[in-house]
Amino acid sequence: MSKSKKPRRPYDPNRWLRRVEEGQQRRRGACLLSNGQVIDIGIGCRLALDTMRHGGDEASWYTLAAALNMSLILCERGIGEDYLPTIIAGQEALMRIKARANTCGSWAMDGAGRQVIETAIAVHEGHIEGCTHGEVRGAIGEVERRMTAGDVFEEAA
Repeated sequence: MSKSKKPRRPYDPNRWLRRVEEGQQRRRGACLLSNGQVIDIGIGCRLALDTMRHGGDEASWYTLAAALNMSLILCERGIGEDYLPTIIAGQEALMRIKARANTCGSWAMDGAGRQVIETAIAVHEGHIEGCTHGEVRGAIGEVERRMTAGDVFEEAA
């Protein structure tokens, strides 16, 4: 090739497929979650909450923590921002449960914590019903980014 010609990009036979997929992702990101998806997410949270009501376990605690973390990000981004104090109170109640589990091995909820967590999970369900795929995906990505950076709730000493 002569020096006067600009070098071309290498041929990519899958370029058109990638463009179609990106367009579909953009359109899907602008759509609300389907009723089936909302129900599936809600069932997981409600089962974890029910398990925590009856003694609890670590997996259920992490399910609830993930739900409240995602709702925290959505509140910070202006989606239901009036409920931010409720979500933070729910996270604090979860941290009390975690501290109790570390000291005496019980994953049980206290009375006030139970009410706050139930309210926070109701807020989370409202978030899921009213958010688009893109907003939910963005919130989950932000939760993962913060966890990787170490920006998490600390247990009380």
